[in-house]
Amino acid sequence: MIRECERGFTLLETLAAVTITGIAVLGVAGAVAASLYGSARSETKLLLADDASNVLTDLRAASAYDPAMLASMDGRRVSARLALPGSGGPRIVEVTAGVARQAPAGEYLATVTATAADGTSVTQRVTLAAEAPAPGSRVP
Repeated sequence: MIRECERGFTLLETLAAVTITGIAVLGVAGAVAASLYGSARSETKLLLADDASNVLTDLRAASAYDPAMLASMDGRRVSARLALPGSGGPRIVEVTAGVARQAPAGEYLATVTATAADGTSVTQRVTLAAEAPAPGSRVP
């Protein structure tokens, strides 16, 4: 005969313990998944910001702060789909760049938007100043 103090767990107690443990494990798994998603999204945004910054640097170099060059870029928008190197293979990025003259100051605002394949996007803006003409350029 089994004494009262030597009894094991009942089926109901075991099921309750397994259910509580399962809920706790699912909660932890959900938190880990959310953390991984946030980390991947942050990495994507960082890479997109770098891509947009590179395009802005190219715009600055192309204009060479030349007023005639800036005027020729006024109102233009260009889009390109790029396959850039990534850790898991090439990443596809859609880049849209535009330049517009801002009145009344007459400065030019360059806007670049980089969008990843998953829809994540980053937009950067910078003012391109019309400074002294580059050597050999014609000023209207």
